[in-house]
Amino acid sequence: LMGPTNALVARAQAEEAHPLNEDEWTLRALYGTDGTRNATHGSDSTWSAAREIAFFFPQPEVWQRSVLLVLPHVVADGKADEVVATLEAADYFVLARKLVNLEPDIITAFTSALPNAADVAKALAEGPAEVLVTERLGAVARCLALCGPPVSVAKASVPASLHAKLGVDDARCGVLAAPSWQVAEDGVIAKLWPTGLPLQKTLCVIKPGTAQTHYTAIMNDIRAAGFTVLAEARRSLTVEEVELFYAEHEGKPFFPGLVAYMSSGPVVALALAKPNGIKCWRQFMGPTNTAAAKREKPDTLRARYGVDGTRNATHGSDSVASAARELRFYFPSLLLDETVVRDAAVAYIKNTVISETYDRTRGGMYPKTFEAVIVDGLTALARAKPASDAPSAIRWLGEWLLQHNPRHGSVAGEAGATARGPIVREPEEEPHTAAAAAAASRAL
Repeated sequence: LMGPTNALVARAQAEEAHPLNEDEWTLRALYGTDGTRNATHGSDSTWSAAREIAFFFPQPEVWQRSVLLVLPHVVADGKADEVVATLEAADYFVLARKLVNLEPDIITAFTSALPNAADVAKALAEGPAEVLVTERLGAVARCLALCGPPVSVAKASVPASLHAKLGVDDARCGVLAAPSWQVAEDGVIAKLWPTGLPLQKTLCVIKPGTAQTHYTAIMNDIRAAGFTVLAEARRSLTVEEVELFYAEHEGKPFFPGLVAYMSSGPVVALALAKPNGIKCWRQFMGPTNTAAAKREKPDTLRARYGVDGTRNATHGSDSVASAARELRFYFPSLLLDETVVRDAAVAYIKNTVISETYDRTRGGMYPKTFEAVIVDGLTALARAKPASDAPSAIRWLGEWLLQHNPRHGSVAGEAGATARGPIVREPEEEPHTAAAAAAASRAL
């Protein structure tokens, strides 16, 4: 309908083919002037169409996960880390990695919509592939865009794409992105990590000044990025406590200033959990120096809320050993064991009695388990229909659970016709392992 790119060529062809009938001329023949001012533009591939439609008609992005398959030939060349580095430079969290021989159903889910599905499936089955679980705003569409068009197109037109950098041909394309979040979550993550991605704990400290002026904004950012807040404490540290916490920096030129600043006002310490949590949190904070953060990663916490290299808004543990030490400093009773057994969590929720509640219809006290409380909450949610989006519904359910905690029920006289509130008797805490309790908490 548009015709050749150059409007002069389009007009010459139209005049030759339809000299007396301009209704048959192409748009560029009718309205274009030359090769640049050629009246109209049109996408030249499905990849270009998706990118260009998103440019002109952007949709609200949601925080989501996607999966990239690093093809066997890239793994064999030792370039999987290059893919991870590219993702992290583009502000993706890489939550997990696994080297596997892909099952046929996973290969089919990734290739069925491709015009050369059989050839790509064959390339994926050549040997072990590396599965990368990624996360960010709009992860699915952005991963597809990061990969780029087919290799035959990408090398010439999109040389910065992963297909251009790592692909050999249209079949051995280097990497392959999940076509939808359903394929990522249900087709890959649920199968390769049936008990869920392993969580890792880390420490966040919102520093003096920032804790007073930007606390709410930072907490919103933390939760929006998928971090779970396991514990929170607001403290004013003494000079001695700061010196102990930062003992590894003693003797360095910046140490006195760091001690003076960190003891100058209240801080907020947070125990955070997330798959690959230590690295994800440090990536989310941004470069240590605020000026570098503003220049290199302007959307990070330190770029948005920091002042300089010391007053840089937040602190984060830099290793597993540091996280364990720092979490014990602020939260000495926090369980640091990462082992979570799904069956133990389910059993704890189903069987643990958290209160005994009087029910007139039953004529006596009856046990209330975690499961019963959750069912009550979900029933109330279904009746209330507070919102159509999942985050709002989850938030409503959380508020309901807080407000209807059976251990906080009211007592209105003896059981009988005049009783207007539940009579609650808390049972003795049943002995259970710390791991089971932590697993139940995480499952909830």
